[in-house]
Amino acid sequence: MAVKEVTQLRNEGRLKEAFDLALTDLRDDPNEWSRMAMFWVLRDIVQNRCIPNRNMEQARSYLTRMKALLPGMKDDNDAGQNAYNRLLKSLVPDADMIKRACELSKTDPTAAYNQIVAKTGPSGNNKDVSLHEDFGWIIYRYIKANIGNLTSLQVRSLLRDYMMLKNERPSMLHSVMLNFALNFTKDHPDFSFFRFFLLWGAGNLRSEDWQKGIVNGHEIPSLVERICREIGASEKQIDIQDFVSQFGERRTVVIEYLRQSYFWKLMDWQKEKKWEKLWPGFDDYAATYSVLGPSQWHSEILKIAYRFMSGKEAYRFLSFMIQWYGKGNLSPDDWKKGNSAEEIEYPSLAVKSAKRCFEIIKEDPQRKKDPGLIHWLKTLYTQIIEQDSADDWSIRNYARICIWEGSVEEAISTYKKLLLHKNGQYYLWSELADCVSDSVLQTGLLLKAKSLEKNEDYLGDIHLVLARNWLQEGAKEKARQELEIYAKHRKLKGWGISNDYQKLMDESRSIENGNLQVDPFVYIRNAEDFAYSEAPTQNFVLTERWTDNEGMEHGNFYDGSKLIFSIPTKRFAIPRNCKPGTIFQVRYYVPQKEAAKTEMFIQSKLPQLTAAKPLILRKTDLAPWSILPIKYAIVDYINEQKQMLHILTQDSIQAFYPNVDPIIKKDTFVKFREFIKYRKDRQEIGIAEVCTCSPEEALTNMSSQIAVVDDVNEAKQLFHIVLEMGKICDIVKFEQTRLRPAVGDLVRIIFFIKQNKEGKKHIKLLDIQPTEEENCHLRKTINGRLIIKYKHNNNFFYDEGDMDCEPDFAFINNIYVHRSILRKYHIKKDCNVTAQLVLSGNNTWKVYDLKI
Repeated sequence: MAVKEVTQLRNEGRLKEAFDLALTDLRDDPNEWSRMAMFWVLRDIVQNRCIPNRNMEQARSYLTRMKALLPGMKDDNDAGQNAYNRLLKSLVPDADMIKRACELSKTDPTAAYNQIVAKTGPSGNNKDVSLHEDFGWIIYRYIKANIGNLTSLQVRSLLRDYMMLKNERPSMLHSVMLNFALNFTKDHPDFSFFRFFLLWGAGNLRSEDWQKGIVNGHEIPSLVERICREIGASEKQIDIQDFVSQFGERRTVVIEYLRQSYFWKLMDWQKEKKWEKLWPGFDDYAATYSVLGPSQWHSEILKIAYRFMSGKEAYRFLSFMIQWYGKGNLSPDDWKKGNSAEEIEYPSLAVKSAKRCFEIIKEDPQRKKDPGLIHWLKTLYTQIIEQDSADDWSIRNYARICIWEGSVEEAISTYKKLLLHKNGQYYLWSELADCVSDSVLQTGLLLKAKSLEKNEDYLGDIHLVLARNWLQEGAKEKARQELEIYAKHRKLKGWGISNDYQKLMDESRSIENGNLQVDPFVYIRNAEDFAYSEAPTQNFVLTERWTDNEGMEHGNFYDGSKLIFSIPTKRFAIPRNCKPGTIFQVRYYVPQKEAAKTEMFIQSKLPQLTAAKPLILRKTDLAPWSILPIKYAIVDYINEQKQMLHILTQDSIQAFYPNVDPIIKKDTFVKFREFIKYRKDRQEIGIAEVCTCSPEEALTNMSSQIAVVDDVNEAKQLFHIVLEMGKICDIVKFEQTRLRPAVGDLVRIIFFIKQNKEGKKHIKLLDIQPTEEENCHLRKTINGRLIIKYKHNNNFFYDEGDMDCEPDFAFINNIYVHRSILRKYHIKKDCNVTAQLVLSGNNTWKVYDLKI
């Protein structure tokens, strides 16, 4: 702080140096002392330099700076304020009079205003700029006090006089004047608040003007929000884009305030049934605000438009939506689906609005011929599909839009995708038939549609088209059957008969030779091949036939890898003579969010299955079970009473199979076809075509794994091995192998894992061979300091490196070293060593060799 130095320089008359020092101090640390120091330097410059040299303009400039410093500076006994007033009086004519009038305006605003106007006139031209702030307060207080006695013209004249002043802006005075004008306009429609605000200047808003207020404990809107409400609710023509452009980075906040105000205006018109204002109001909103981008209140207005423009007024929604949508005004929330209290899911606002537009266009033939309108609707539905918000109805609507547009191939492709997971809906087959020109293919598609829909109310047009196509094919009897069904049902319902019916009947009578015999299933098969042409094809095995609690037979299918499905056998007419093992060629579809629910039991190596949805099943001539993988196993046990083989597969999964071959004995190697048996709540391995094989074939096709020898017991004639990072270990007796390994040796083994009733795992060894491979997870080398430990009194351990007795144990890098290793190398003192380690059966490291 340089207050003393600045004061000393002032006293010495070195004002330039004092000014520079005070300015630096004020910039570095703006506080009451640095402000005070600068104030008095400026006072001295004005008093001792500017006034003697008659540099009045410079003096007034410094005086303005002094006034700005006063509120935040140290000013004991108002010495600074008094010094400012004296300079102001000497520099500015009428300053003293206006200052007194400003004080008077707080208690008698009328007298204060009249006094100043009588002396200097109503405008600011005759007053010094430094006095404009005070005069502005006099005008404000006068207007506010006399609002009931002044005409609208007089108030507007006073506001004009204020706006011509050159007082500081932004400021509290400028904001209260705006607030007054905002309140004044509510009862005076001849006053254009919008023009006043543009003149007032959005750049003059203070931070406080954006903040909400609290009055009597209640929150009130900010000044900016109230301004936007007034402009948004106004029925006058206003350039909204020009208005919001005034607010720079805060334009989005202003846009929301305006839209919110417009929303409530529309709600009021609807409540008051002012239809002559409501419908044009929606159109005006869309035309004005849609260019300003998406927002919450923009979407709220779309919601009420959707509600209000319904029934007889629904036709209005299309033109509104076209303008509202603009260039993509849908916000993320517009894509969110709704849920009722009953947890029923409802379409999103975007999807509902698009569907309303679709329905309006669908009912108007002229609109369906408008290329621009159809292109707009297609763009909207394209966005719905891209947002992954399209339900099946939306995708169906998109296909129909493609037809209106003339994009038939795109429509066909869309219907094909729909039919992958909605192939039970007759109308999709019927609409796809409308897209094809080949009458044979069209016939197949319509026959498929007819086979799915049993309610004749919906099949009238299908019967007529089928009759026409059958006549073209030369199948007169088929055509007459369709026409008779059509006519019978129409008469039953009391409905009118189409003119096309009579024409087709006449045509059928005129054909002499038209008794071509046709098989409808051939046509349907052709149609299915066409509809499902984009679906993948895979061979599946019928693995099981089973009956549920309701007596319905099901068939389980498996592709040998990860795809499964289960279907009622009646659905695809699977013959009873198709036994498990029969192979079908299947066209299928895998739903994106659907997978088989599998529970993993001990057999953790079973694959994760995916549920496929079959579309077409066709029996093949492939050998039964032949597409399933061949696996190998060993017969672990034979239940003689039940004649059941207990088989342990190469994946260490236990399976069961009837013992139909007397050659098969315990420990016999076998091979088989493997599949997955599954229900909704369980999954297990299934095996088929079990037959014996040589040990060489089985071992060659089984996987092996590296293990480490962590102990050798010569007395018991066995050694101990560890594998799978210590999770599995077991003993190998000398009688099982010719191999005689040492501790630390790595071996490669072929084995099964068995699990007893207690859940403990054991190794069933098939083959073991030495290996030169390395495995750092089973064996490793470390370097470190060996710390010797001695045992004393059975309960206290301490270091005693210089004792003559044998050490009890040691540690290297917190790894235990057994005393037998220490004795082997005669180690009695701490030393640096290289240690060889193996992973032991308890999943801890064990030192088996040392190098000093």
